[in-house]
Amino acid sequence: MAGAPLAQNFDAKLHRAVWSKISREGLESIPRVHQTFLNVAPSSNAMEMEVMYSGLPAVPRVASDTVATPQVSFEISPKVIYRHLEYRYQYVYTKVAADDDQYGVITDVIGTMGEGAAYRMETVAAELFNNGTDANAYSTWDGKAIFAADHELVGSTDTYSNITAAGGPTYATLQVIYSYFKRILNDQGFWTPVEVESIHVSPELAPLWRQLLSSNTAYDRLSYVSGTGGGASYNSATNTTDGVTNIYSSLGMTPDKVIENVYLTGTEDTYVVGRDKKLNMYVREAPNTDTYNLDDPKAIAHRIQMRFSVGATDARRVLKIPGS
Repeated sequence: MAGAPLAQNFDAKLHRAVWSKISREGLESIPRVHQTFLNVAPSSNAMEMEVMYSGLPAVPRVASDTVATPQVSFEISPKVIYRHLEYRYQYVYTKVAADDDQYGVITDVIGTMGEGAAYRMETVAAELFNNGTDANAYSTWDGKAIFAADHELVGSTDTYSNITAAGGPTYATLQVIYSYFKRILNDQGFWTPVEVESIHVSPELAPLWRQLLSSNTAYDRLSYVSGTGGGASYNSATNTTDGVTNIYSSLGMTPDKVIENVYLTGTEDTYVVGRDKKLNMYVREAPNTDTYNLDDPKAIAHRIQMRFSVGATDARRVLKIPGS
């Protein structure tokens, strides 16, 4: 494609279709990692807003059909606002540069602009993980950082933590993940299991996690030690060894769920995302291009731009395991 549209008259409309195609190819050459952990939806509004609400209790038993039907109510959370941010840049080239572009540099730049748009979407999405413990960067409906030890539930005094002690790709960490997603509190305070959709780690950790989740060799079964007041634990001093397959697959914890996320800055951290997560990306304007003549009749600009927002409404279905 080097120099293909440049031999024509120096009119932007003659370059537009080709440049748009090349930028699109550059955009599509970058894997859409963000789609594996975000709900991506189009937006036609200047901003998006979401609220959480407390659920209803279990339906009560009534003595007979002559007894008045009990009334129920619910509470709603403060609004979570998703404000779209605009991203754009342009490349300007002249007729002289186009005429002399025997190496196709201009064509390559146009394609790289598409890649730049894809990278921007990925890096902004990854900030939900990278800045997930900073409430000033991103916060959920309760005003806490995405990963916090004292998240609130709507209409309840109960709290929960979605950040664990340091850990890595071990069976002990798998047990922590399993226990968390097997017993997630819903709005009513009832425990409910949630299937794991993806496990996000750096490329350095991905092989270890996949190996662990595909293992059918012996592992250490930790004997359970009862306790009260949250004192129950697993006693690593009394291990027994069994030959088993992956016993955690019932919650979707399988090797194919491990996602290599090159945009994570914490190369030892692990992020687990469950079904029905409230991590969102609203796209007001998908990446698009425009090619036009400048006031100078011998100069053309190619611009790429987009508008979107990311954020978290609720954090119950995401878990962070800091690297050990």
